[in-house]
Amino acid sequence: MKKFKNRQFSLYLTGLVVSTIWDVIYELAISYWVLETTGSKSLMSLSLSIGMFVRMLLLPVAGAVGDSLNKKWIMVSMDAVRGVLMITMGLICMAGYLSVPIVLFSVVISSLAETIFSPSATTLIMDILEKNDIIQGQSLQNTLLSIVNVISNGLAGSVVLLFGTGPSMILNGISFAISAVSEVFIQIPDKEKKTLSFKSIFDSVMGGGKVILDDVQIRNFFSISFMMNLCSAGLMALLLPYVLELGFTVSQYSIISALISVGGILGGVYLSFYHIPDEKRMKVMVLCFISGLITGLLAFQMKSLYGTGIFILLSMVMSTVANGIFGGLFMMFLPEDQSGTVYSFMASAGSLGSAVSTLVYGVLADHFSISLIAMAGCLLTVLPVLFLKKQTI
Repeated sequence: MKKFKNRQFSLYLTGLVVSTIWDVIYELAISYWVLETTGSKSLMSLSLSIGMFVRMLLLPVAGAVGDSLNKKWIMVSMDAVRGVLMITMGLICMAGYLSVPIVLFSVVISSLAETIFSPSATTLIMDILEKNDIIQGQSLQNTLLSIVNVISNGLAGSVVLLFGTGPSMILNGISFAISAVSEVFIQIPDKEKKTLSFKSIFDSVMGGGKVILDDVQIRNFFSISFMMNLCSAGLMALLLPYVLELGFTVSQYSIISALISVGGILGGVYLSFYHIPDEKRMKVMVLCFISGLITGLLAFQMKSLYGTGIFILLSMVMSTVANGIFGGLFMMFLPEDQSGTVYSFMASAGSLGSAVSTLVYGVLADHFSISLIAMAGCLLTVLPVLFLKKQTI
């Protein structure tokens, strides 16, 4: 990459990495505060699911907005909004006035900003790198963020216990401010922008919806993604209360969080270096989905931190491989002229399934054993996997 491109890419990565580190810690701080303050797994799950609902509603239009406005200034403004919000939340918490309604309101605002930010951040790399450097740049970005997630997840619990919820929020706000400042100096070439109007956004969203309704293969992917997330995604939100119920601390829970990220890295490395033959990809995908469910279920039956951690690690490796194949197959069916909109619909389906799953499982966890809920959730997830096995791809 040329020196100029390297500089722009470095500024881009700096903002992304700094905000990612503290955002992971903030999410744990909020979940832990709600759980410790109210003792309600339902409210903890609600605080997590609200953001998913917001992303589900806005994702189909966020891409259109990013294509019509300056991506850099979208990123700067959204990071600034989140920075001010987090610092304000931290000060409210330290003053003793933090409440569940305030937390839920902040989650809505933060999720709105993140949803608008995400498409621009994801596609900005195409504006600051040459075409020949994009794959290399994306690989570097994904590897760096994976490493950051392992480190931040591993330290999150200790940071929350050491500094407290309020200071952790303030530090997260400062990280967003640093991110915004670094993004200001990014220089991107001027490009002709699409006209932004309610009609153009509406037409784009409706066109993507029509593709899903008309194409059987895409419609099946859409349905399976929704059902899988609906049946299983909420179980991950129960890991924190499960570990705490076993008598461990939030700091020790960070070990589990780090292993989740490690599992994702190992699964990604496998997909990157091993080519799965076309005739075997469906078999491998279904086998990995089933293996991921079994090991995930076993993680919620363990009574030791390391037992839970080992099975979560194995589950994440299998799930990452399965989801990687699933996503790759889906991309093959996307129409080139509407790929962004249709993909946003797919992401929205996943977010909706995850949001409902997180909320429902959180409510159930206030009345039933988490181990029992995990068993029911994993058994239900087998149904969409079996439906997937019948598809001809």
